[in-house]
Amino acid sequence: MSTADLCLQPATTIARLIREREVSAVEVLEAHLARIEAINSLVNAIVTLDIEGAHARARAIDAALKQGDDPGPLAGLPVRWPDCRLRTRIWPRQKECARRMARLSLPISCPILML
Repeated sequence: MSTADLCLQPATTIARLIREREVSAVEVLEAHLARIEAINSLVNAIVTLDIEGAHARARAIDAALKQGDDPGPLAGLPVRWPDCRLRTRIWPRQKECARRMARLSLPISCPILML
């Protein structure tokens, strides 16, 4: 399956492919990162990517599956959360956005890229 095809599959299909080890969580992540790189400059939908964290989680999911463990039904699925959040290791722009949201009593998400 090509990278473009993988990005267009329903979440249930991607989850099944990962669980059955037809594709790895790392392959799914790389396909989605390539898609983000290809089109994000046109749509500006993604401001912050935790690529290092996403790769670490994808590798952990692949390792768990290789050992026969069940990392969960959604393991390996890419997830995009709003960029404004309260987290200590996020960049200044997002910290400022989170502070403003807190002052306005707006809900603040807890983001992850890979489940």
